[in-house]
Amino acid sequence: MLFLSHANAEDNLFTRWLSLRLAREGYPVWCDLTKLLGGEDFWRDVEAALRDRTAKFLFVLSKTSNQKQGTLDELALARKVGKQIQDFIIPLRIDDLKSDDITIELQRIAYIDFSKSWVAGYKQLLEALEKAGVARDPRFTPDAVTTWWRNNYPATEGVSATPERCLSNWFEFSRLPETLRLHSVRQARGVRKAGCGRQDAVPDSGVSPCPLHPDFWGSGRVVGLIGGAQSGNCQLH
Repeated sequence: MLFLSHANAEDNLFTRWLSLRLAREGYPVWCDLTKLLGGEDFWRDVEAALRDRTAKFLFVLSKTSNQKQGTLDELALARKVGKQIQDFIIPLRIDDLKSDDITIELQRIAYIDFSKSWVAGYKQLLEALEKAGVARDPRFTPDAVTTWWRNNYPATEGVSATPERCLSNWFEFSRLPETLRLHSVRQARGVRKAGCGRQDAVPDSGVSPCPLHPDFWGSGRVVGLIGGAQSGNCQLH
């Protein structure tokens, strides 16, 4: 199975997402956030889980897990257990932790970078698991993930009645001017010769007043204006 070590609760969002994604791919995952997913027993003895069941130790590497005692203890244990297993530990960097600041336990181990894109990092991780020949488990399926999610996050608990800020391109006007001026470009009155022999049009703009329609003041809201600058007419649309 894949053992997921992470800082709780700082890195829970990423870790839960990754656990469920891997489970959908058929990989058996052990994580304290997804207990009993796929029918997998929750091993309270971490050392036994690492020694007897773990194919790869996935370490969620962040500024927090890099210095948190609990995750560092699991990492040290994984180093001890995986001495004879090639690429047993796979660090997954999820933030901008500098390479020089990474714990000495991981200094010689290349990490997979999730900091710029979870999707790109996930693709690279799947390729690494495929290359290593990590076995899948038929109990871990999309249906198993759906069932686990519904049991832990029922719809009645997933929706909350809270105020929400809504952005819109509709603007309410409290006061409008009595006259709007609309600008348009008329056909050129004349042409002038350019130095290269080309004739350039000379644009001429016109400005005309547009008295507001009385209905404007009733609604207090402007949908759109249709007007002719030459005629001076203005209509509410």
